[in-house]
Amino acid sequence: MKKITFAMLITSMLFVLSSAALHAAEPPALFFSDLVSGPGTGGKDNKGVIVTIKGKNFGAAQGAGFVSVGGGKAAGYLVWNDTTISFQPGAEAKTGQITVTTADGTSNSIPFTVRPGGIYFVDDTSPGADGSGTFEDPWRTPASYYKAMRPGDTCYFREGTYSGQYGDSRANFNFGVSAPSGEQNNEIAFVGYPGETARLQGNGMSNIIFGSAKDYYTIAGFRMYSDSKCIGVEGKHVRIINNALEGLKTQAYGIIHPLIGDDIRIYGNELFGATSGNKKDHPIYVGYGSDNVDIGWNNFHDNNVAEGPVISVNTDYAITEGYKFENIKIHDNLIDCRKSSGALRAIGIIAADRGSSVYIYNNTIIESGGPTIYQYSGNSTIYNNVFYKSGGSAVISLGTVLDAGNDYRPETVDIKNNIFYANAGTEYFSINNEGAMTKVTLDSNAFYGSGSGPARDPRAVNADPLFENCEAGDFHLKDTSPCTDKGTDTSSLVWADKDGTLRPQGTAIDIGAFERYALQSPPQP
Repeated sequence: MKKITFAMLITSMLFVLSSAALHAAEPPALFFSDLVSGPGTGGKDNKGVIVTIKGKNFGAAQGAGFVSVGGGKAAGYLVWNDTTISFQPGAEAKTGQITVTTADGTSNSIPFTVRPGGIYFVDDTSPGADGSGTFEDPWRTPASYYKAMRPGDTCYFREGTYSGQYGDSRANFNFGVSAPSGEQNNEIAFVGYPGETARLQGNGMSNIIFGSAKDYYTIAGFRMYSDSKCIGVEGKHVRIINNALEGLKTQAYGIIHPLIGDDIRIYGNELFGATSGNKKDHPIYVGYGSDNVDIGWNNFHDNNVAEGPVISVNTDYAITEGYKFENIKIHDNLIDCRKSSGALRAIGIIAADRGSSVYIYNNTIIESGGPTIYQYSGNSTIYNNVFYKSGGSAVISLGTVLDAGNDYRPETVDIKNNIFYANAGTEYFSINNEGAMTKVTLDSNAFYGSGSGPARDPRAVNADPLFENCEAGDFHLKDTSPCTDKGTDTSSLVWADKDGTLRPQGTAIDIGAFERYALQSPPQP
């Protein structure tokens, strides 16, 4: 038997320590929560509302991890996995910041307000009478909540299929004239119970329509099916969070359709299953000059809407009617353009009045039929995206258009730190009538698949970006990627990557949607 010396033991220990340090896990990162306010007591077990937070690096199980709300530890947990935690704040919670703490550190924070309010429950499998709305005695029909709801109320829908018309007509829920608005820090919330499947089934109708402009609503955690649109929004301060939405079986414009609104948050949804084959349909259609629409961390897949695009920012006659879109953000999404009969485009900024602004960053867009992004009007900022296997005529296309007397033209376009991974023969960038535009900038983008990038990019990287496993959908950069530390400073907008990792980790921002986490240096012997 070989003798193990003290020196060999120390060397072995150093190797283990070095390996552990080199592969140290990132601390948890928070993206968003479904609720932004609610009671810390009442409801199930008198521990308050159930809040679901989304992020990364929470760990597969809770272990010694915990959530704090305003410095007080959460009282109960219903779900804990690496990307999702559903918890109850409890009596120790205070108005302040939500954080997650694990053995790897403490996360960034997101705000939460602890305040009074009603907590109710609906269960369509509840036997007997209608119930009283408590956790122990839930209402049997959602119509009971609809009739009773008021600002500050939160209602959880238990496992089951809800296919009736429970509010005003033409939808499972139509928030018409009879429905109240919520208030700031007193939102009205409809929430699918965490860990269960509450399904809104729209047989020949929409799932949720704001038939009259309503403010401060949250719709979260449902699975929805509609032949037409799933959610049509009018109003301000509406949150559409963590839903699985299947719609557009017939032409209906949008699975989610913000019509007239301001401060609409569309986070963490899955939008899929559109089969209309109609280019007038879009999984998300932002219309009529809606402002401050934030579209983030969503997953778009298996949508057949011909040319689309998947996300449309557009109002006909925008200039003559004065429809300006202010502060539209499209970020941290996965947009998979496969499974369409047409050359499905990803994002279109089509008809918008002068001064409109759209920010597109940290998205991963797969196999768009092209163009991946096209812009006919407004101002765009396009930073740190991955365009993978883009086809068609061009990855990004800019152009002017005359439509019924409206003279549409892009104003400013700023394109930085993107990875253009194109099919052979696809232009990376095309522009029509640049003289009609104010300013177009390309800087520090990576180009691969269709030759070298345009000469107008002064710091182009013309090389294979070396993704970890693009065929499996992993677009993180390998250690040897030429895109590492090659980006220009975009941190005012993309201060974190798609995983929540702070930028930059090295000497400069990485090109693409993912920042390589800076590994710790190994201990020295």
